[in-house]
Amino acid sequence: MRHLNSGRKLNRTASHRRALMSNMATSLIISDEKRIKTTEAKAKELRPYVEKLISRACKAQQMEGPAGLHARRVVARLIKSKQAVQELFDAIAPAMGDRPGGYTRVVKLGTRRGDGARTAIIELVDFAAERDGAYSSGRSKKSRQAAEESMIEQTIGSAVEAMENAGDAVEEAVEDITDTVEEVVEEVAEKVDEVVSDNDESNEESTDDSEEDKK
Repeated sequence: MRHLNSGRKLNRTASHRRALMSNMATSLIISDEKRIKTTEAKAKELRPYVEKLISRACKAQQMEGPAGLHARRVVARLIKSKQAVQELFDAIAPAMGDRPGGYTRVVKLGTRRGDGARTAIIELVDFAAERDGAYSSGRSKKSRQAAEESMIEQTIGSAVEAMENAGDAVEEAVEDITDTVEEVVEEVAEKVDEVVSDNDESNEESTDDSEEDKK
């Protein structure tokens, strides 16, 4: 029995597991969306591995001098990519702020076709992609309030702009209708004048004919 041996072997040797965790952590850190898709077992193994690195980077933000440099070197032993180490200490750790752990989230996706393995997404909570304009629930209360206020302002601004555009469209439509009505009235008046003049001429001709007949 595996007493006091936590973790999954993942059908790999110890050195292979260390290399796997290092590569997956690097991919998660340097990815643009700060998320990767993998199997559920690997995601669950990667979660504590990455969170320990982020915790060390967050603590290093409060240290000065050799202590902070030592923390960076410890992380550099586990992550071989200089770009990933720089991203972790310069971008991810400051963004986490005072969050007391729980930096990552595992979202199950179900089984995949082919081998039937259970898949999942592991992502950094504070860098989770925004859905429908709403920030992730992992963000601080002030950040969520600021995001909601900005959303409300944008909604009000778009509504006002739409109303202004609608008002301009209505004014243009009224002007077009007025011009059309005026044109129609003018045409009708001209036709009426023509009809009246034709009637007058026909009446005059008929009177002349009747007078000639009398003579």
